[in-house]
Amino acid sequence: MQKILRKRVWRDLRENSFRYLALGLLIVLGMYLIVSLVGAAETVISGVDVKAEENRLEDGQFRVFVPLTAQEEKQLREKGITLEKMFYIDFNQQDSSTLRLFRNREHIDLIDLDEGRQAEKEGEIVLEKRYSEEQDISTGDEIDIGGQTLQVVGIGTVPDYDAVFKNLSDSSVDSRQFGLAFVNPEAYDALSETGQSIRTEEYVYAYRLNGKMTDEELKKELKGFSFSPKSVEDPYFQQYWEEIAGKKEELANGVQELQGNTEEVLDSYFNEDISNLIQFLTVDKNPRVKASAEDQVINKIAGLIAGVIVMVLFTYVISVFVIHGIERESSVIGSLYALGVRRRELMVHYLMLPVMVTFLAGAAGTAIGYSSWGMAVQMKDCYKYFSVPVLQTAYPAYLLVYGIVMPPLAAAAVNCIVIRKKLSAPALKLIRNEQKNSRISHINLGNLGFTGRFRVRQMLREMRTSFTVLFGMFIALLIMMLGLNCYVMCIHISEENREDTKYEYMYTYKYPEQQVPVGGEASFAKSLNKEIYGYDLEVTVLGIEKENPYFDAVVKKESANHVTISSAMAQKYSLSPGDQLILTDEEGDRDYAFTVEKITQYSAGFYVFMDIHSMRELFGESEDYYNVVFSGHELDIDPGRLYAAVSREDIANSADIFVSMMMPMIYMLTGISGLIFCVVMYLMMKVMIDRSAFSISLIKVFGYRTGEIRRLYLNGNFYIIAVSAAVCLPLSKKLMDMIYPLLVSNVSCAMNLSFSRQQYWGIYASVMALYFVINRLLVRKLNKVTPAEVLKNRE
Repeated sequence: MQKILRKRVWRDLRENSFRYLALGLLIVLGMYLIVSLVGAAETVISGVDVKAEENRLEDGQFRVFVPLTAQEEKQLREKGITLEKMFYIDFNQQDSSTLRLFRNREHIDLIDLDEGRQAEKEGEIVLEKRYSEEQDISTGDEIDIGGQTLQVVGIGTVPDYDAVFKNLSDSSVDSRQFGLAFVNPEAYDALSETGQSIRTEEYVYAYRLNGKMTDEELKKELKGFSFSPKSVEDPYFQQYWEEIAGKKEELANGVQELQGNTEEVLDSYFNEDISNLIQFLTVDKNPRVKASAEDQVINKIAGLIAGVIVMVLFTYVISVFVIHGIERESSVIGSLYALGVRRRELMVHYLMLPVMVTFLAGAAGTAIGYSSWGMAVQMKDCYKYFSVPVLQTAYPAYLLVYGIVMPPLAAAAVNCIVIRKKLSAPALKLIRNEQKNSRISHINLGNLGFTGRFRVRQMLREMRTSFTVLFGMFIALLIMMLGLNCYVMCIHISEENREDTKYEYMYTYKYPEQQVPVGGEASFAKSLNKEIYGYDLEVTVLGIEKENPYFDAVVKKESANHVTISSAMAQKYSLSPGDQLILTDEEGDRDYAFTVEKITQYSAGFYVFMDIHSMRELFGESEDYYNVVFSGHELDIDPGRLYAAVSREDIANSADIFVSMMMPMIYMLTGISGLIFCVVMYLMMKVMIDRSAFSISLIKVFGYRTGEIRRLYLNGNFYIIAVSAAVCLPLSKKLMDMIYPLLVSNVSCAMNLSFSRQQYWGIYASVMALYFVINRLLVRKLNKVTPAEVLKNRE
């Protein structure tokens, strides 16, 4: 019997080749995208971990005022930790880009060369990969830096700059404007002595604990290392310290009448032996390290979940075909039951084709996903943004099982649930093709005309297929909303950053001057952290004067704990006026609690605005302290005094990077969603026509023309699509707005996901336009239904 039934399977496949081919291709496309996306994510996640171990990734790093003494280094090494100097200096290039120059690494964060070799002699240099790609530099080329010409002998990456942020607070990588370079110690010293660097040398050390200490124990040890300001060679630091010493002298002169303990108090406050530690950063808090892997973790989870949802949709569509076949062959099934064929055998028979189609399609999609057209293509975006070495492709076993086994399992499960009831009917009822008594004809439709009555009852008869169309539309719109949310977020960031940034330049001081530069607006910035979905993101507390012309934030001196926050922060952390806000100072191991009083429109970063005088008092700074200056024009400030200088143009350019980086994915998601919607709607409406073939044939006998038949059988679907789109559109938007923050939880940016009314209408109009196109295509199917169908069913 199974042999006979298998022949029917092949015949059914031939007769309905188009519908199974269309769904099979969609499954191939779906599995290709899921397998390639998740496979690329696994390759990056596992590959970055392997390379980090091979290249001896740091456990953390710390920055100091002056280099550690030989005795201090020895003291740390005797405790079992490995130290390496990561000192660097920045140089401006002719195209206004910046190169950060390091000595060659020997023990920690080693260079992984894609091509060439290490810089062994003076006059040789190794460049970071992404910068060399953007600047179109290859090994053998020459590059000018610090007034010297060096030959590029190697191109590679380092694990501590996976995301090549110039500053730790940056939200996007711009490899055209910033890169890394490595030279031998002699070349480094020679370039350092040219005096052409943007600012003075930064003293950074990387460390590996080797299981001998904890990060906290090392941090405590480092805090005990002090230094004398006189030992600092930086002339700007010396000027800064003299200004502080001057304040001590003024204060002492002002309180001479309190001679008793004044000197002791002043000496304790203006201690000349101060802690050498400026910054301590563990590897898990460093946004530059393993950023590519963290980015792919989200893609992996989203891809696996999306694959299951899409497969449930496709297999349910197949189940509609199967049920249609069962209803059409009801008398044959009843006869088989009468001949002794068991329900289990027929269940296997009707599951065979869906399982076979989904298995073959899943296997094909998985194979293409594993091919050079799959993972390699998906990884291009990663290679174009992050600075990672060439990674060996990973082939996780679970992904093979997922791509090949999950589709047929989903098909078997969904179809088994759906068709079991159909095959449970008694044999005599099946032979007579008795249909379940429907109350559709008894529904009171009032004074509705004949055409309207017919359409309503036709829609009620086809509730299953209508539900499938609605389900398919919802999934398609959900995928589209993912792409469109990405698009509107990037566009809003680009536009709002330009509008909200009212200053032309922002100067962040390392050593503030005693007097604020003429034309500058002094502020006090302090970097704190706040966690979201497991990621610690940097938040800037900014103290400003009440009349600051560059920010619309309302600040009050009398309410230090009541703050105004930027709209970007409110969107990211879902904050509203009246909410409590707790920020962490990881350097000082302290939490600060604030109450959100107002939200001001500012999308260029996560900011908490407060009165500068209250902020100085809160963080224990002097009454005239500042470390940031905003200006409407470029100021003449010695670069050696600065950590960074950011222009309005820099902020605008960094926002545009988001748009250009995400557009390929946006196009892909929008295209896939449209394809899913079109295929599901076409196939389901085609099934409606097949199910009504006898009725259509009969009314053709009565002389109805094609246009009239279309109005009765097809045009009624207009209302289903129109109402479903009106419901699914806001529902899918609402659901995606809830999911989307999880997908970008590791990105420090604003999240304005609002659509304009025109955008909603545009999406709705697109859905209806696709419906009319498919409706027109199905008219040809109506023309193929002949009056002979009546005779075929009465033979």
